[in-house]
Parts: sequence; C-alpha cells; structure tokens
Amino acid sequence: MAVPNTFASATSPIPLANLDANFAYYDAALSASGANLVFQGLQATKQTAPTIASATTIAPTTSVLFVSGVTPVVTITAPTPISLTGGQITIIPTGIFTTTIAGNIALASTAVVGKALIMTYNQGTLKWYPSY
Repeated sequence: MAVPNTFASATSPIPLANLDANFAYYDAALSASGANLVFQGLQATKQTAPTIASATTIAPTTSVLFVSGVTPVVTITAPTPISLTGGQITIIPTGIFTTTIAGNIALASTAVVGKALIMTYNQGTLKWYPSY
C-alpha cells in the first residue's frame, strides 16, 4: 500500500507537508470535523499503564491506568488536554474502591477488580461520568 501524500478533508485535499504536525501513515481512517482531526481505528496509548493507589483525589497521567486499594475516590484531576475539551480515561481496578459524588464524579460506583471502568469527562459540567 502506498503512503498517501495528501490528507483529504471534507472539502478538499490538504498536502501533508502543509500540516502543523508530523503524521505517520497508519491503516486507519482520518477525517476532519471542524478544526479537529478524527481518528477511526486502533490507536496505541504510547505509554505503559501505571498503577496508582486509590485516594480521595487521584491524578491520572495516562489514558489507561490501574488503580489499587480500597480508599473511596472523590475527585479525579483531569489531565491536559482532557481538562480543556473533555475526554476519557480507562481505569482497570486491582482493588475494590468506590467513587462518590462529593467531588467531581457524577455517579457513585463500586469498582470491579479486572473490569475496565471508563470515565468520561465533560468540560461543560466539570464532572466525570463512569461507565458503571
């Protein structure tokens, strides 16, 4: 498969040399949505998932992380760029902690060891919304 030399937007192709980033070619669909690039397909996280201990406030630094312990999580510090526009993190519990609504988490939940907990941050409400 040949590496394309243009990025097709909704209206016209843009030469890759004119983009403000260094893009490598991936066998995934790219599309433009307003001022944003939308990647469809598999994406690597670029980092190994760290383990952090549950605490009243946790501050993830990667998009996927393991959380150990049983201390209730009240607040999750949204990392940049999620704090600016919203986004998701995936927590893989290794301990049975809970989340509460006393901070910036919209729904109380109980972690299930080994079951991914997807947390979606909404910049408009400044709240995290858990998948379970």
